[in-house]
Amino acid sequence: MMQNLLDKMKDIFKNEIPSAIFIKDGTVLDKVPEKEVMEKGFDGKRLDGISYDNSPPIDENGVEIEFKSKKQNLNSRQYKKNAYNREKTAIDT
Repeated sequence: MMQNLLDKMKDIFKNEIPSAIFIKDGTVLDKVPEKEVMEKGFDGKRLDGISYDNSPPIDENGVEIEFKSKKQNLNSRQYKKNAYNREKTAIDT
């Protein structure tokens, strides 16, 4: 009996709820929103509001913090294999 009730409720909700709901700026739209087409090419005005600082990070003592992007283990098997392949390629060319 409970299963029949759940099946019937699913059918009711399927009929009442639309297959797609569109929300824009926090409100539910009645119809499909129009597509916004952006201009092709570069617009320098869009970059005016962006501030970019390329200075290195500094700790509380004013010392520059150095970051390394990779851990380098020059004795690893992978590093040695890559070095061998680079040498082999250089010799072949």
